[in-house]
Formats: sequence, structure tokens, C-alpha cells
Amino acid sequence: MTEMKLYMAKCKAERDAKFKAQHEKNIAEYGYCTGPTYNEWTAGTRQKSVSMKGKNHSHTALWNHYHIKTK
Repeated sequence: MTEMKLYMAKCKAERDAKFKAQHEKNIAEYGYCTGPTYNEWTAGTRQKSVSMKGKNHSHTALWNHYHIKTK
């Protein structure tokens, strides 16, 4: 292997070792992450409500300038 490839492999190994040590430290301090509970998972969420005035404006009034008669 060339010197650059060896250097890049060494850097990757050092970076992986650093991340592994940081991960082990975080696990020791905080424990493993858990997902949401069943109640949190099944909780309903509401979507943003939009008034009809806004929809009518965006579908009609916004494009009325195309209906202007030109000479």
C-alpha cells in the first residue's frame, strides 16, 4: 500500500477508536437509549388547519392576474 493509503487507514482506525471510547463513556453515564413508550407512539397528532379563505386565495385570487385582457 502507498503511504497515503496507510496514513488514511491509520486515521480511520484512530477516529473509530475515539468514537468507540466516547460511545462507551456515554453508555456508562446515561445508559442505553430507549424508544418511545407505547402510549407515546400511539398518541395522535393534529395537522395544521388551514382556513378556506387561504385555499381560495391560493387557488384563484393569486392567479387572477393571468385573466387580465391584453391588447
